[in-house]
Amino acid sequence: GLRRRQCPGAAVHVVSGRSRDSLEGFLGSLDVGLHAEHGLWSRPSRSAPWQARATLPPPWFDAVRGLLTKFVRRTDGSLLEEKSGALAFHFRATEPQLGQRRVRELEVALGRLPGAEGFDVLKGARVLEVRPRGIHKGVVVQEVLAAHPGAAVLAVGDDRTDESLFAALPPGAVSVHVGSGDSVARFRLSGVEDVRHFLGRLAEARA
Repeated sequence: GLRRRQCPGAAVHVVSGRSRDSLEGFLGSLDVGLHAEHGLWSRPSRSAPWQARATLPPPWFDAVRGLLTKFVRRTDGSLLEEKSGALAFHFRATEPQLGQRRVRELEVALGRLPGAEGFDVLKGARVLEVRPRGIHKGVVVQEVLAAHPGAAVLAVGDDRTDESLFAALPPGAVSVHVGSGDSVARFRLSGVEDVRHFLGRLAEARA
């Protein structure tokens, strides 16, 4: 990977849909910025405390959890993931046609819940996630840029949720989508190995 000692002055920020605990487990020992649950939680450096961008738990949380629990009980192979401010219905192990049918039903049911105006519903790869309205990976961009005025920006991502991050980047930023599929990113790499090679070459060029 791209190491700070190889690139003096570089700041690395990881923005993920995963929970704070997951990011701490994976990357907590590194002096990098961590942003969990699509930017709901941020820790700009290893020594900084985590801070939330919304009141937790959201007022709709219990109602959505109850609804998702009912759908999990009705859908073999599905599971409910609970985060501090978001809930996800995973159906990767569900028979594909059943999973898609349940998601369509779930979207309708969610739209009928009281307080639905307070959350967004995001469909990812075999997952449907409910999270506070207005919280997405793009919200992190302005905060990071304010801390590093005039910085050159490189953003790399492989998920649909990274599109909001790419769209929020300033003109001139280098955005890289990893994998296939449509993207607003300026560039594309085919897979993880290509990303590692690219970052290695970048580190060598700055050494």
